[in-house]
Amino acid sequence: MKLGWILWLASIMGGTVQDQTCLATTVYLEARDQPIEGQYAVAEVALRRRETGRWGGSVCEVVKSSRQFAPTLLPTDYPVRNIRAWQRAWKVAGNSLHNWRLPPEHRRLYVPGADHFFAHHVVRPGWLDYGVPVAVIGDHSFYRVDGVKRPAVAPAAAVQPASLDRERQTIEAARAVPLAMHASR
Repeated sequence: MKLGWILWLASIMGGTVQDQTCLATTVYLEARDQPIEGQYAVAEVALRRRETGRWGGSVCEVVKSSRQFAPTLLPTDYPVRNIRAWQRAWKVAGNSLHNWRLPPEHRRLYVPGADHFFAHHVVRPGWLDYGVPVAVIGDHSFYRVDGVKRPAVAPAAAVQPASLDRERQTIEAARAVPLAMHASR
């Protein structure tokens, strides 16, 4: 599958399937290698943006807003090859849409208030000085951007919810073992 084909297919569908396709594409492109909580957090950011209306009134408009999410940053011939990751992203998108239809007080939130995120391997975003750290999940930092300039904060200084902190430590420990083994060769 190619990115352009998926987005074209989404454009001819309607309603929930269209939203789920656009959201799944974003989750896949932005977070397929992240913990499941990170995938839900990416979906949550997109849905929160849709709710505010600042980036569009539908999920597809939000994720296709210029230079906001991976679907607009990658070429249309970008291959979507990992079927297992795509199926997981599809499920995350569907569950997230269902969750977001609930009244706000009943929603499960992974990154409350976050409307921006970035991957640590990407160039430092210009909005970072205007953001309040919400969480670090995997190698993504999530922020609430409110327009108030603050001193620069390193991604590692972001708030980490206790349950996510335990998972992050487990993942980092697992990653450290192969690195240590490689270094000893």
